[in-house]
Amino acid sequence: MTDMNELLCCAARADISNASLDADMDCELYVEMPEGFNNEVGRDGKRRVYRVRKCLFGFKQSNRLWDDLFAEHLTTKMGFVQSIADPCVYTLHKDEHTIIMATWTDDLIIASSSKAFRDKFIAKLAQKFDLRDQGAATDILGAELTRAQDGSLELPMGKYVKQLLEKAGMSDCNAVSTPAETGLRMERATSDDSACDVHFGTMNFRATVGCLIWLATVCPLKRVLQYLRGAV
Repeated sequence: MTDMNELLCCAARADISNASLDADMDCELYVEMPEGFNNEVGRDGKRRVYRVRKCLFGFKQSNRLWDDLFAEHLTTKMGFVQSIADPCVYTLHKDEHTIIMATWTDDLIIASSSKAFRDKFIAKLAQKFDLRDQGAATDILGAELTRAQDGSLELPMGKYVKQLLEKAGMSDCNAVSTPAETGLRMERATSDDSACDVHFGTMNFRATVGCLIWLATVCPLKRVLQYLRGAV
């Protein structure tokens, strides 16, 4: 995220639709088709299964295989150099122009010394992938981008927090002044404990934790959401 911040002041945003489907599977995997599809029966009388040739969203290796495919294309076909310090950052120097690009799965932040050079690169990349040019970056990964006249940049997370509260069903909860209760004692849940299947609105515990990671929070979730309600 730090590298993204440094690029945002003069960067454009683009994303690649259905990125996972561009990558080939790295193992032999078969699935049953969902209800409603024509599942033919084989000669043995059993339902046929289907071999997965391309990655599908949600497979545990999908992001890795997509990253490998995209990195190979950028470095071998387009001349980019992948950063050793941060593999999600790529640079291209050609003639008198430079492009620095940060990637987050299928989200791209592209900064260039020349708008014409950047547009040419985006058009070339779109010949290979289903890419959407979204113009000047106004938000990225939940953070809004606010540019001041002096060139400074703010990344408020208010919109992200409000969306999280709405999904968690806590938009109208009572706000609290601290993210954790004083003297709170945590107990290990057992396998048959109902606490193992906690839901916040439409989100389960794991999904809620994942959202809160952006806010660097590890406190009890309901208390944190109440705290965030009073912060926006």
